[in-house]
Formats: sequence, C-alpha cells, structure tokens
Amino acid sequence: MTVVAVVLLVVLLAVSTALVVQTGRVRGERERRAEEVEVLEARLARNNELEAQLASSLDAMHLGVVLMRRDGTTVFRNRAAERYVAARHGNALIEATVEELCRQALRGAAAEREVELYGPPMNVHRVRSFPLFSGDDLEPVGALVLVEDVTDGRLVDHIRRDFVANISHELRTPIGAIGLLAETIVDEHDEATVRRLALRMTDEADRVARTIEDLMELTRIEFGDDLAADELEFGSIIDEAVARIRSGADLNGVTIEVVDVTHRSRCEAIGVSSPRRSTTSSTMR
Repeated sequence: MTVVAVVLLVVLLAVSTALVVQTGRVRGERERRAEEVEVLEARLARNNELEAQLASSLDAMHLGVVLMRRDGTTVFRNRAAERYVAARHGNALIEATVEELCRQALRGAAAEREVELYGPPMNVHRVRSFPLFSGDDLEPVGALVLVEDVTDGRLVDHIRRDFVANISHELRTPIGAIGLLAETIVDEHDEATVRRLALRMTDEADRVARTIEDLMELTRIEFGDDLAADELEFGSIIDEAVARIRSGADLNGVTIEVVDVTHRSRCEAIGVSSPRRSTTSSTMR
C-alpha cells in the first residue's frame, strides 16, 4: 500500500467520523426541537382549554362583558353582551354607550354611565369601562366594558323609599294624636271626658304598636334564619299586659285578677305584644 493510499484512507476515516458526529448532533438537535415542539403544543392545548373554560364561564354570567384591543376591535363578547350588537330600539342605545365608554377607556380614563330605557317595561343598565395596561406601559393596550342590568335593584330602591314614606306617615299620625290627647287630658276635669280621651289614646297606642309589629314581622320574614326562638314564661307576658291596661281598667271600673301561670314555651319574642294588647283592651271595653 502506497503512502498516497494510506493518506486517502486516513482522510476517508476522518471524514466518516466527522459525518457520524455531525449526524449525531443533527439527530440530537432534531430530537430536542421535537421535544420543544411537544412542550409548546401541550402548553398551547392547555391555554386553549383554559380560554374555552373562561369563555364558557363568562357566557354563564348575566353581566355583559366586552374586551377590546387598542385599535378598537373586539376581542371577546360573552353571550349577555352579544344581544346589544346590531340591536334596535333600546338595546341600540346601550351598544352606543358601550362604544363611547370604550373609547374613553382606550384614552386611559375609566368611565361609568346608567342608561334608562322607559319601555314599557322600564329597564336600567349600568355600563362601566376600564383601561387595560400591560407591564409598565403608559398607554392602554385594551379596554374592558361591563354591562349590568340593575332594573331589579332600582325597583327595590323605589319600593323601599315608598315604604319608608308610608310607614313614617303611619307612625306620625297616631303619635301626633296621642300628644294632642295627652295635652287635652291635662286640663280636663270631667271624668267622663277623661275616660273617653284615655280610650282614644289607647286606640292610637294600639295603632302604633300594630305598625311596629308589622315592621318586626317584615324583618322576621326577610331575616327569619337569623332569629332564634327564646323560652318565655306566660306569667311574665300576662303581667306586662296587665300593667299596660291597668290605668284604663281603673277608669272603667274593671277589676283584673291574675292567676298563677307557670307554663313556659319556646317562641319568638317578635309579635307577642300587639295581639295581647289589643285583646285585653277589647275585653276591657
């Protein structure tokens, strides 16, 4: 074998070795990239699953949710907000408000406005917008708009205000009457007139008591789970009732006798005063 042949053989071996090494490197790089692709695909699948779950959760809400990019294009609308798109009549006003507040939010200012639709039936919607920022960016990257139907809450507020006004009148009238009757009795010396005025005061006091008991009953209905039954003695209830009507009974010449009552029972303290007062007052007459 000549020197040239030996040299060629060495060169061929070196090239073969280099090719094998390079092939191994390429195969390793390909496998590494394949693993990275698998990781990215798995991460993308998880993100898609989370995005689908988030969209499904937002669709289940009664609150309208609109997400927009910096250029004003819509990224997402849940089902509650979809009904305002291409809407007519009242819903078109809501969509116009959504777009206007979104523009304000994209300029970096949060905003809120209520839209009243007089129907019938009347509807009230509260529209709120918020700018969205990313990291340390001073310019908003998007905007979030929320649309909430607050009709029921507004109706409850109206009912509550009317109820308070009516109750104030119901309490003010008998209290004023009791004050006038008391002033009249002070300067009255005729026994029959005093008795008649005292009975009128009792009636007005019963009216106030019934109104208060109605309020307490409403409280019991609304917060019934928070009220606990207390153990009461009927004897103490009877003693209190007798003490309240003692003066009226004396004016009418009625003698009240109380027997020994030791029975105990568990009941709610609300609602025991007015019935016993009206019953004893009627019996005295």
